[in-house]
Amino acid sequence: AGYPTYPALVIDPETKPNYTHCGIPIPVPPHEVLKQRPDKPDTFLVLFFDNRRTWQWLPVRKLQPLGLDDEKDSGRLLESKKGTHKKSILAAFRRATLHRQRVNGEITEHEYFENNHKLEG
Repeated sequence: AGYPTYPALVIDPETKPNYTHCGIPIPVPPHEVLKQRPDKPDTFLVLFFDNRRTWQWLPVRKLQPLGLDDEKDSGRLLESKKGTHKKSILAAFRRATLHRQRVNGEITEHEYFENNHKLEG
């Protein structure tokens, strides 16, 4: 049935070093990842909010918005049955939520880094 839903950030492959969005640095895609760009329309580069910060090219049909519908987001959290997946998916959803809150100005830069550090620890 494939992989469970994992939150990710869509990244412009043309992102330049030191680019920020709402004061948040946006990661620059590694050259190796850019070389793997598929020759297909409607394919997007994403950076997952997983522990390893995995890059991947995905077709638009595999992308779903996050943070627009709490009920749908909760349902996505329940998709994984295994405890190990569930724990890593929950941490990824927390990272994604922190990122969205920071971009939207709902939390300060200090709160963002403090909470993000707790997730890493």
